[in-house]
Amino acid sequence: MPVTRSQSQPKPANPHAESVKWAVENGPLPKSDLETSSSASPANNTLSALEEAVEPSTTGKQARNAKNPHWPFLAKSCKPTAVWDALTVKMLEDSTRQGSVINCTGAACRARFKRLVKGHKNDETHSLQKTGTNEEVDDHIKTMTDLVALVNGHEASKEEFLDTMKKQQALQQKAALQMHDAVMKGRVPRNTLTDVAQLDGATVREKQGQRKQKLASSGPSDSDKVNIHPGVNRPHHQSALERVLIQHEETDQKQLEDACIQYEHRHQEI
Repeated sequence: MPVTRSQSQPKPANPHAESVKWAVENGPLPKSDLETSSSASPANNTLSALEEAVEPSTTGKQARNAKNPHWPFLAKSCKPTAVWDALTVKMLEDSTRQGSVINCTGAACRARFKRLVKGHKNDETHSLQKTGTNEEVDDHIKTMTDLVALVNGHEASKEEFLDTMKKQQALQQKAALQMHDAVMKGRVPRNTLTDVAQLDGATVREKQGQRKQKLASSGPSDSDKVNIHPGVNRPHHQSALERVLIQHEETDQKQLEDACIQYEHRHQEI
């Protein structure tokens, strides 16, 4: 059977044909794959080297400070839950030594403490209402009394701090409104404005900005006038050059008068 030209031409490879499967689950890769991976490894190494060169060194002092700054104003405040958790750990250690283990969470310990404080306050109220004086006071009552006093002092200081902050915010808002009105209306007397520097929590910047400077036109007071002699009345518009010229003219005039007197004496002698 004769072979045609179309049959003699090689057939193109099918792109959707299945790739050759290599049984390399447990064995080594074929040589062709090793060559391609080794040829691509220098480029990857170059890119990784460039990235390392571009990235800053993590061992530098600036990098360490940026990651873990030790600045006081960035220090996070301790949460109350962490304090109660630390208290539970301490209670567990002490109770283990005594034989009766107390193992609870920080939230449970806090709730129990609030209940004890509330019960102690109620007991104090009932004891004050009693008329008798035979009241047993043991160590537990003394300890609870001290703890309640500390809690009351803390709450009082917190309320005082909040009141101070509210007053400060009100004064700052008032000062801001006064400055706004002064800018819109023009010059206003400085003594009528609110001085923010007089507040208890005023910063150094606020105190420096609110300094009162003396006017340049104001002279010394009577109490400051010590050993002050009256000066010569001279016109303030004269400059140093004008004073020198006047002095030279006076000297020349005096010399001319002396010369005229000597000439008259000689003429009389002749």
